[in-house]
Amino acid sequence: MATKRHRRIMLAVVVTGALLAGIGWTAADLKRQIAAQEQQLAQLEAERAALLAEQERLKVELEKMDDPEHIAKLARKHYFMTYPSEILFIPTTDKSHR
Repeated sequence: MATKRHRRIMLAVVVTGALLAGIGWTAADLKRQIAAQEQQLAQLEAERAALLAEQERLKVELEKMDDPEHIAKLARKHYFMTYPSEILFIPTTDKSHR
């Protein structure tokens, strides 16, 4: 009888150990997943901050587009447009024509 009881106790110890090992493994896996998600959250928050800054810059640029002076400045700079009776001089960077 003592052997039967001893076997039952050993079986209970083995089953309990297996359950505890499974719980420990699951807890470790969950901890790893949480760390990965926290890292992803930090990356997404940094990306969000950059996008909000870009959005603010674009809002300011859009507000500037209502100003005729700014539009004229952009047209002169990027499209080489001039006012009537104005002559446009474009300097060359080629030094061989001196």
